[in-house]
Amino acid sequence: MVRGAWRSPDPVVDRVLERLLFADRGRGPRGWVERLGPEVLEGTRTRLLDQGLLVPVRRRILGLFPVHRYALADTSPRRPPDTALTWLLDTLRRPVEAPRPDCADPVVLAVRAAIAAAALPLACSG
Repeated sequence: MVRGAWRSPDPVVDRVLERLLFADRGRGPRGWVERLGPEVLEGTRTRLLDQGLLVPVRRRILGLFPVHRYALADTSPRRPPDTALTWLLDTLRRPVEAPRPDCADPVVLAVRAAIAAAALPLACSG
């Protein structure tokens, strides 16, 4: 809702209001959406890209046809990895190494024991 003659903090809104104000003839809502829709979309997309909230995604379909899309940027704060998860991933990456001395998580120790038990028949099979 327009409440005064001052500028809006959003330049896209200002541009739309200016186009409405200086239009040579009135249009219905559908006409305005058809006429101003692409401009509003492009302006909003540009602002979201500038703010880092949207990222361009480019790929090819069947290796031939380029497709340009936009995806939401991952703006969630990164939290440090869980130590038990780090231990578990280390166990799965390097199952033959001894566990870290600070590893006391029972799930990690159970996974390590299962991996060691699974490797035992292979080592003894000759």
